[in-house]
Amino acid sequence: MKSIKISGVLLYLFGLVLVLLLYFNYVFIPLNGKISDLNELHYQNIEQVNLYKNNLANINNLKNSISNKEQKLKIERNNLEIKGNYIAEDVGKMSDLLGVPIKLVSVDTGNKTDNSSNDGKQLLSADIQLNFICTNDDLSKIVNYFENQSKGIYSINNIRFLTDNNKLNTNLNLTLYYFAAEDAKK
Repeated sequence: MKSIKISGVLLYLFGLVLVLLLYFNYVFIPLNGKISDLNELHYQNIEQVNLYKNNLANINNLKNSISNKEQKLKIERNNLEIKGNYIAEDVGKMSDLLGVPIKLVSVDTGNKTDNSSNDGKQLLSADIQLNFICTNDDLSKIVNYFENQSKGIYSINNIRFLTDNNKLNTNLNLTLYYFAAEDAKK
């Protein structure tokens, strides 16, 4: 048998190709995949940094906006507090505005409900009964006033009326919901 001699250079080249194939398969391809992932993460980080830079540039505007909203919230909270004379003023305002004289007002205040605000204030209710004589249009305007124009939060429980010569002798039963004023608790 004849033996085949392989030159050392050929063995060297074969070993080099084998090492390059192993390097390409086990090192280059995994590193290339990690580079793609890292590039994607890098672009996400750039977007996040730009967002922070924009927010930092607008921080004074945001502080002013927060300050304005806190002032509005404070005003609105003060408007939620009902003083003892509020019901009479509200009913009187409705009567003057619509020109409907009130014959009888009955109020039962300070009824506790099962609800309270986030800052612990107890939600109270006042049962109100009104008696007046009006027309159909006036009654519609009165209901609209208590539902949409008054600053109080009213629930209309029932309306009873008797008709007499195109006039309605009306009994209106309402419930006003409110948070007690700080000075009323003392």
